[in-house]
Amino acid sequence: MRTTIKPQVYVEPYGPPARERLARLLAEAKTSDLLAAVTVAVPTQYAGLSLRRSLFGGRGLLNVRFMVVERLAEYLGAPTMAAQGKQPLSPLIELAAIRSIAGEMAGRGPLGRVALHASLHLSLRDTFRDLARLSEADLDGLSQADSLRAQTVEWYRGFRERTPAHYQREELAAAAAEAIRSGSADSALRDMGAIIFFLLHELSPGEEAMVRALGESGWTAMIVGLTGDTEIDQPARNAAAHFAGAFALVKSTEESPAAPKVDGILSACDVKEEVRWVVRRMMHRAREGLPFHRMAALYRQADPYASQLRMELSMAG
Repeated sequence: MRTTIKPQVYVEPYGPPARERLARLLAEAKTSDLLAAVTVAVPTQYAGLSLRRSLFGGRGLLNVRFMVVERLAEYLGAPTMAAQGKQPLSPLIELAAIRSIAGEMAGRGPLGRVALHASLHLSLRDTFRDLARLSEADLDGLSQADSLRAQTVEWYRGFRERTPAHYQREELAAAAAEAIRSGSADSALRDMGAIIFFLLHELSPGEEAMVRALGESGWTAMIVGLTGDTEIDQPARNAAAHFAGAFALVKSTEESPAAPKVDGILSACDVKEEVRWVVRRMMHRAREGLPFHRMAALYRQADPYASQLRMELSMAG
């Protein structure tokens, strides 16, 4: 039996209001059948683990799965890719294809002197994943910006020519959107049940198309989070408005989240002592029973905090 919920996008403050909205949507999806399947698309695996443990306290969840949006796209789009004879692009093949072009780029252009450097190849891998989101017209425009971007786009297009039998995240999401619209994904959708997108951010064009297709088909709802800061929240509000054609917009009656609780301020003599205090605090909370996936250390600048924090955490085991 198909489980559906109203295709609406809910704008809620982060924290308890967003979680309470999710709990209400889960209850709505299970009104007529407690065993009805529901899938919650979450920002990270850790977010899914945290939600699973916090929702409904000790009462448990029946037939509710949590997955990141990439995994959702795989469920819905992979059969289409397989029918076309395509396989996932593994990191090993990805780097091998990038390195295979390095000899052609060596000695020319801005990247010529470092074309054979392994660190550049790792950097290009991340860059190419971003470029996969762009259309051919966008790539043409980017290549006209300067010689560095022109050579990067040239390398990327050579990379695509060497991997025609493999698909990336963006192509998979686009295939998922098409499968939803054509009806070929109906079997997978029945297995997944109602789909709720929870506090996602920075969706790619292919993923946006997949979400829109789900909304138009009546399979999904979406929860967008607000911090309470007008400037920071503007992209989230824009995202909610962007899906207005496929979803009905529902604004929260609670316009801003509760203020975070601060239990202390430290004045440290240097960065090392500051980071060590943070790590000691985390270890203390862990001994009290708080799991590490419920903790976060935030910093405004990567240098020197990122490397110092990694080192101190490693020394702490």
